[in-house]
Amino acid sequence: MFLPIGDTPNPKRFTPYVNYSLIALNVVLYLFVSLPASFQQPDPSSAQFLEYIGFLQTLMGTNLAPEALAAHISAYDVFIYTHGFKPAQPELTDLFFSLFLHGGFGHLAGNMLFLWIYGDNVEHRLGRIPYLIIYMAWGILATLSYTLLSLDSPAPLVGASGAISGVLGYYFILFPKNQVKVFVFFFPFIMNVILVPARLVLGVYLVLENIVPALLGPGSSVAYGAHIGGFVFGLAFALGGEKWTRPAHKPFRNPKPKANTPSIKEPLQNLRVKLGELDDSRIIEALGMCSPEDFKQLSALECATLSELLLRQGLESSAFSLIKRSLQMFSNGTPEELAQLYLSFGRMRLTQDQETMAYQHLLTALEQDPSDELRNEIITALNKIDVYKRRN
Repeated sequence: MFLPIGDTPNPKRFTPYVNYSLIALNVVLYLFVSLPASFQQPDPSSAQFLEYIGFLQTLMGTNLAPEALAAHISAYDVFIYTHGFKPAQPELTDLFFSLFLHGGFGHLAGNMLFLWIYGDNVEHRLGRIPYLIIYMAWGILATLSYTLLSLDSPAPLVGASGAISGVLGYYFILFPKNQVKVFVFFFPFIMNVILVPARLVLGVYLVLENIVPALLGPGSSVAYGAHIGGFVFGLAFALGGEKWTRPAHKPFRNPKPKANTPSIKEPLQNLRVKLGELDDSRIIEALGMCSPEDFKQLSALECATLSELLLRQGLESSAFSLIKRSLQMFSNGTPEELAQLYLSFGRMRLTQDQETMAYQHLLTALEQDPSDELRNEIITALNKIDVYKRRN
């Protein structure tokens, strides 16, 4: 048996309140609504019961009397049918409510385990309120993608799987270097926890647990279309990507020269002079005189230095905007240039205590096969991250 039980690294000094709340809401609904109703007999005189019996007769192709079918169903079966999202009878309230209902304890436990493992990093990356909104959007889009494949289906769809698949798709793109802690259990021979690359675990989830079964077993009760749709929407949102960083400050903009400021004929040359003087305030002033065309002439090292300087000065949005723009500008650059930029990106994330994102960038820098001097700088930064120190 292979069971994922956690991931690493995780954000430090951050409590994922929204993720915990989503888990708690799902569990509370199960314990106080689903579970009690599972042990109750349905009301045979209710319209919902009769509608559900009609659905079962059509599904099973049988003319069994309602009394015979009623002996094998619970009040929760009727509740699920009534409030689950049915593509053939779509209701707006069901579209939302169905995201918090589950078919049984196993369904709930599997979903909540995956949300607990992967949701904290995604919440930290997106921010609390955006995460909540986007989580719900992924769930709705996943349900609608399933609906497009099953327009005439009267079967109810329930569960948080579609929304959680969106979380997994987003995680797949944004945290490619993370490791998943997998409990390996083959009693009495093997009982151990191993680290497996996150992308491998999520790839298995997508391909072997959803795409292949969807192709081989279209008659399954599992909503593979919702899982695949949610994952794809998560991927798409992440590829929209770094622009979703939360800016703490307004972007840096070129200030207007003061009336008594002498004209600078070569602002780029002036900027380079100020960089050599290592005076942050004068560098910021010189930077404000540069045009977008001047930026295109900067070296990778100059871009990296300026990005870290802007962050030190509290200009967070401008700092990250510059480093991302630089990575695009040098996308076809030398390995040394890319390593320098990813190193700075990682150090900037570490400054903000965003250890998880720093880990991604620093390992990418190391993969560029940089010079020995630059490699030592990268390893020095990586050694500030616990998961790297433990592995090495």
